[in-house]
Amino acid sequence: MAAKELQEEVRNLIEELITNDEEADSIWIAEKILKGKRPPEGRDKAWFMMCAYEALRHAISQVLRQYKLKEGVGSGDQKNLPGMKRVQRAYLIKRDDNHTMVPIFKITEIEMEEKMVEIHAMGDGCFEHYDELSRFKDWRFHGND
Repeated sequence: MAAKELQEEVRNLIEELITNDEEADSIWIAEKILKGKRPPEGRDKAWFMMCAYEALRHAISQVLRQYKLKEGVGSGDQKNLPGMKRVQRAYLIKRDDNHTMVPIFKITEIEMEEKMVEIHAMGDGCFEHYDELSRFKDWRFHGND
């Protein structure tokens, strides 16, 4: 199985879980997908299983990264809550040192407040970036007035 096919399998599972208003825990996703595969046989079985698990964890990380918030940008596609420009159907939340996609209606109030603080900090960074770029533009094109 190619990496893109594995990522697509992960993406489909995550989307199915979110659509069903279920959490998508990265460890659970890995175990679910591995259970659906035929394990290798022979004396190198443990080595192949370790490699498969690492490849799967990498694919899960790649897919979850697509859900991660980016400065000044909404997710812009099917990840948004209907009728919203920026509010997502699910957010990547760290629970027990594990990244979990949590449907918005299952996020706790504290987790939502933490996500809001994260978004606000990103917005502050965007405004600071704008101010610095504006000062640099003035210096570059209009000298040291």
